[in-house]
Amino acid sequence: MPAIPYNRRSYTVKTPPAAAVVSLDQFKQFARIDGNEEDAVINDFIAAATAAIEGYTSVYLAEQTITYSLDTFPNENKRTPTLARGGFDDDFTSYFALSGNFINIGKRPIQSVSSIKVYDTNNNAVTLNAGGYTLDKATARISFYEGLGLALDARNVSAIEIEMVVGYERTSLIPADLILAIKQLAKDYYECRSICSMSCDCMGLISKYRDYSELGI
Repeated sequence: MPAIPYNRRSYTVKTPPAAAVVSLDQFKQFARIDGNEEDAVINDFIAAATAAIEGYTSVYLAEQTITYSLDTFPNENKRTPTLARGGFDDDFTSYFALSGNFINIGKRPIQSVSSIKVYDTNNNAVTLNAGGYTLDKATARISFYEGLGLALDARNVSAIEIEMVVGYERTSLIPADLILAIKQLAKDYYECRSICSMSCDCMGLISKYRDYSELGI
């Protein structure tokens, strides 16, 4: 597998939330809106506000299943296998020594990891044994146990796919200030009739939840 200039990452929703974390009725009561003529556009503003809060904080609110894709393992220890006795099969060109390695997911909260797959250059997937790694929910980090390795010629783009369940199990578990921030931001959108900048009030509510590790801070 040729050297990769940087490790591209992406998050894709596989199973979306069953319902919005702020309902239409809850928002209309908060914003003191009567009637139902604008319900459709209000729902759009609620969805946009929720996405903005999640994007800023890296916190998934409603329970959902996502796929996190990376080009390669961070800090990978990779070498070309030898063909001497006791070496690796010459069908493989790369060996990932994952012992002591870890992946920072960068999103919270994570309920569980469903699978970790690695794709070779023929787009065939190898699923890692779930007993070879552990999820630290507090730090949103997947750590690999000692002795874990993987021999294959991985593709250059999205070679690793991690499927996981994220978000809060119940709406009642979501911090109240995040719910309030969604309502306030959606109200701002409603009043300016478009997507506008996040107010200082909203920023004050959510700034403590922001994960600065992705920014290298």
